[in-house]
Amino acid sequence: AHYLNERNLSVLVVDSREIGSGASHGNCGLLHFSGVAPLCSPGVVSKEIFRMFSNTSPLYIKPGLDLGLMGWLLKFALNCNRQHMKYGSDAKNDLLKYSLSLFIDLLAQDEFLCDFEQKGLLLAFKSKKEFESYEKTNQWLEQYGFGGTRLSNQKLMELEPCLDPSLAGGWLNSHDWHLRPEALMKAWRKYLSKKGVRFVEYAGIRDINVTNQQIESIQTPKGEFRADAFVLAAGAW
Repeated sequence: AHYLNERNLSVLVVDSREIGSGASHGNCGLLHFSGVAPLCSPGVVSKEIFRMFSNTSPLYIKPGLDLGLMGWLLKFALNCNRQHMKYGSDAKNDLLKYSLSLFIDLLAQDEFLCDFEQKGLLLAFKSKKEFESYEKTNQWLEQYGFGGTRLSNQKLMELEPCLDPSLAGGWLNSHDWHLRPEALMKAWRKYLSKKGVRFVEYAGIRDINVTNQQIESIQTPKGEFRADAFVLAAGAW
């Protein structure tokens, strides 16, 4: 809506819920540009299986005989190699650097007050082995310009005294930033409303009217909306 409006197009945003709710409102507010490495990295399968059984993994797979899922997981495991990691990293690098440039321009405007901070992301390690092994990950990030700074236990304590002094060490990546997502959503909506963007909330799509393979309008509880072009943001579900 923001960038279409900048091109002087008339924009209407129809949302099934409140504008800026869901993941846009409830995430941790981390702008993680250094996350270049894709999920399909060597060793990720064995590592995540171990973490699942130890109940420390964010990944959960519902038990059951699902042949389609099993086939997909097998293909994923076979693709967890350096070749696919490089392919995925190259693609993510282009997306992340483009996103970074957009955020720099956007948050430089006075209207977007959202506690934006460029302090970086601090990774603290309990295990000496994991701390040392992150060196390889950092070397991978460096080739894309997203490398971090290694911090000894002493340097880590100086930077963040509230941490457990028994930690092995840490890595600080200055390329990652933070903001308050709910404040950004509130400010962004206010900004776009002033620019002429219209919003309709609690209007989930009930039907899509199509003629000659072209969408003419959408039906919602708030009525029918016609337009020359439609952008469907379906969300994670």
